[in-house]
Amino acid sequence: RPYETVNLEWSEEKIAEAIERFKIRSTVFLSYPRKQEELARAVNEKLKKHDVKTFFDDDLFSAGDFYAIVHRNIAEASMNGYVLAFLDEDFRVGTWQHRELMTAIKWQGNIIPVVTAPISTDALFMFGNINWIDVQNMSIPEASDHIVDCFLRNDRKYNR
Repeated sequence: RPYETVNLEWSEEKIAEAIERFKIRSTVFLSYPRKQEELARAVNEKLKKHDVKTFFDDDLFSAGDFYAIVHRNIAEASMNGYVLAFLDEDFRVGTWQHRELMTAIKWQGNIIPVVTAPISTDALFMFGNINWIDVQNMSIPEASDHIVDCFLRNDRKYNR
């Protein structure tokens, strides 16, 4: 895993700069159901504008084993970054997205749930995460701005 040295005696500004350097080197894997593709695409584009390395499945439709490529990128994001999981009322066991997220859990990835519609809190806790980004009832531009803002601030109080 890449790391950034942080001395807790540094000023808050210097610590924040070290965190920013780490985040820019991080990979963010975007896991989403197809009906959330427009929002995921907007978040992907905004993260890239902030020099954050992302994996968005539309970027890879080239030759190769799709399944193996996706799993390799989940592993990289799990070891070197984050998995943004866009969850809606259709999230359930057995879907492609569920398989992606189980892979991230296996790799002990940093999963950040993004709640786009009412879901069971059990779905959130399966990731071992009690924080999430809530974008219910937001427009796509508003939601994508909020998601990227939370991510870039490394805000642990995601709930809106």
